[in-house]
Amino acid sequence: MTRYIISIGCVLLFTLSIKANKTIDTNYINKILTQAVALENNNQDSALLLAEEAYKLSQKIDYKKGLGSSFMRMGSIYNTLGRNDTALLYMRNAYQIRKSIKEYTLASGTCVTLSYIFKEIGSKDSAFYYLFESLKLCDMGHDPKNLTKTYAALGSLYNDYEDSINSYKNYQKAIETAEQTKVTDDYIMAYDGLGTHYFNKKNFNKSLEYFLKLDAVIRASQVDPVAKAKNYNNIGLCYNNLEKYILAKNFYQLALNEYIRLDMPVDIALGYFNMGSMYNNLQKPDSAIYFLSKANALGRSIGDLQRVAKSLEYMSDAYALKGDYINAYQYHTQYTALNDSLINIEKVKRISEMQTKYETEKKEQQIALLDEQNNTKAAQRNFFIAGSIILLLGLFVLGFYYIQRNKLAKKNEQISQQKISTLLNEQELKSYNAMIEGQEEERKRIATDLHDRLGSMLSTVKLLFSGLDTKIDKAQEENTKQYNKANELLDEACVEVRRISHNLSTGMVMSFGLVAALQELCESIDNSNIIKCKLLVYGMDERLEQKAEIGIYRMIQELFNNILKHAKAKQVTIQINRVEDSINITVEDDGIGFYVEQKRKSGGMGLGNLESRAAQLNGVYHVDSKPGRGTISIIEIPISKATI
Repeated sequence: MTRYIISIGCVLLFTLSIKANKTIDTNYINKILTQAVALENNNQDSALLLAEEAYKLSQKIDYKKGLGSSFMRMGSIYNTLGRNDTALLYMRNAYQIRKSIKEYTLASGTCVTLSYIFKEIGSKDSAFYYLFESLKLCDMGHDPKNLTKTYAALGSLYNDYEDSINSYKNYQKAIETAEQTKVTDDYIMAYDGLGTHYFNKKNFNKSLEYFLKLDAVIRASQVDPVAKAKNYNNIGLCYNNLEKYILAKNFYQLALNEYIRLDMPVDIALGYFNMGSMYNNLQKPDSAIYFLSKANALGRSIGDLQRVAKSLEYMSDAYALKGDYINAYQYHTQYTALNDSLINIEKVKRISEMQTKYETEKKEQQIALLDEQNNTKAAQRNFFIAGSIILLLGLFVLGFYYIQRNKLAKKNEQISQQKISTLLNEQELKSYNAMIEGQEEERKRIATDLHDRLGSMLSTVKLLFSGLDTKIDKAQEENTKQYNKANELLDEACVEVRRISHNLSTGMVMSFGLVAALQELCESIDNSNIIKCKLLVYGMDERLEQKAEIGIYRMIQELFNNILKHAKAKQVTIQINRVEDSINITVEDDGIGFYVEQKRKSGGMGLGNLESRAAQLNGVYHVDSKPGRGTISIIEIPISKATI
């Protein structure tokens, strides 16, 4: 009740202030949003009311930046309240508005938050999509502010996919960008990410190394007591797993002290639980029971039943260590019952969420129906007024009839010219597509002729020529050299015919699909021992349209040719992500790199060809490269026009 009164009071104060000022100022809207941020963690009701007020004021004066920030704040609050569907709706609106007004840094931050929510609900493909979008926005805005945050989030997401190579690579990039920005929060995210990465791999010594580095950064900055407390706890976990229980106890106690000082009950319960678990490891059941009982009691008071269940389980272990098997059995029984009920609660929660979603949609339909009925009544009322006005204006309109007719005739003529122009452009595009298809058919025909006709003829000549082996010993030395040279040239010709036939033909793509063709391409490059190739595929359960698969394969093939000729790379990675309504292809190498703008100005056809091929599939091609930092090529193709 008190919380509700405070919420109403905040809004009333701001409303009275607006009436006193009589004008809406953008600075005032920003102050409201700042106040909403301050209240978000402790008083979500007040924060939400303020964010909604900021939205209404921004809408009145068409303040786009305020609209984006209002949507962002409402989405963040709903996410805190656990209403992920509503949070996603507001967050997407914030992203679209911020991107449309070219606030690329803010749009990038929104993408990172969207990825966290999608990760939380288990939609990892969408989470990847928004993180890749965040990287593009950082590049468009020439602002490294969100790069560390994006790379750290990618590292965490790859870790969930158990892709330790890409996870480590992105965490390292997070550290590199933190070195550039020199921002303490960036260091915290980067070191915490790598520490967590190694902890999940059970490399506790390496994990401890990064958590200790993070501790040094936090101590030097003295800006984030929450991060300090959580890092103390992580260091304690590392020491506990390394069986250095005395050190673990010290850091657990430091974390617990900070949690109590900051009044963080959920984390205080965690601290008590960790102390109890550590005392179990030390074979000190009485101390373990003391701390686990406190974790149990606090968990019950704040409604954290998961913590209560774990505390009961470990208390059962402590009593067993003590030899008190009656209490051990009783606590284990309580743990089992509570754990089963939690599973049922989770099921009920999901059903409740579905019911809420259904009722919300039903209410929206009812509101729409009422609006339609009200609009009908208003239309009937306005009909008589409009009829009178039209009658009075009829004579006036009649006087302008001939002038308007001439204007209309000119406008119709312009529209006709536009239609003709559009038709010609469409016809030209059809002709161009037909030419491309004809080229592909000609490629197939030439490949078949080379392989089946010329290849077989060369093989026959080689066979007949080899029959002279028994007679060549009798020939003169000079003839022997000519014979050997001709034999070598025949071998080279056979190999070259097979290679040209393979390059021209797209039969692998047409028969087995894009993924299989790329796997075969990667294997052939790996077998060359020149460069290592890795293929990562997400969401490609269905095949694309044949034209799209061939086009994408040709683009990747051209990229490989460029890498092999110019990049001097040791490793190349192809990543294909199919997310919602688009497909994203990333080709990354660790080669020497180049200046993109210089390459464009030099007039080379490589980049132009790739952009043209992407445009044929209604997509875009983007390249990011600098000398000494390798090259990343990104191709985006809309699925709605590329799938079967």
